Order: sequence, then C-alpha cells, then structure tokens
Amino acid sequence: MFYMPRIKVGDEVTINSGGPVMLVSRVIGIKMNAELSELDEVFKEKYGAVDGDLICQWKVGDQKHYGPFPMAILKKTA
Repeated sequence: MFYMPRIKVGDEVTINSGGPVMLVSRVIGIKMNAELSELDEVFKEKYGAVDGDLICQWKVGDQKHYGPFPMAILKKTA
C-alpha cells in the first residue's frame, strides 16, 4: 500500500486538542539544500523533532512563532 500524507506544506492546521491556526512551512528530513538540512538538525537537537515532523508557524498578536509537530497530532482546518 502506498502512503499519502494527509497534511502537506501550505496547509492550515490546528492541534487536535485545539489552539491557534498554524501554517505548515516544511517537513523535517526533506533535504532541499544544505541550509535547510542544518535547520533540521537544530529542530532535532532543540525540540527532539524527528524526520517527518512538520514545521508550523503561527502568530499570537504581532509575534510570530514556529515549531515542530508530529503529523499525528494535527488536523487540517478546512
């Protein structure tokens, strides 16, 4: 069976239990260039992220936030 991810870059998501709407900006482990590969390592070391986790960004007031989330805890907003 071929696995198709249910969430992809550009989708708007929320955490299953609630929270702000977030934009999926990238997938950890997809090697697009050396700079992004280094960024993946930072997320892995700092947050314990693993390949396949999604980097999401959201705003609270005027502040931008971002972080890695496992796909299993996210749902599309639309």
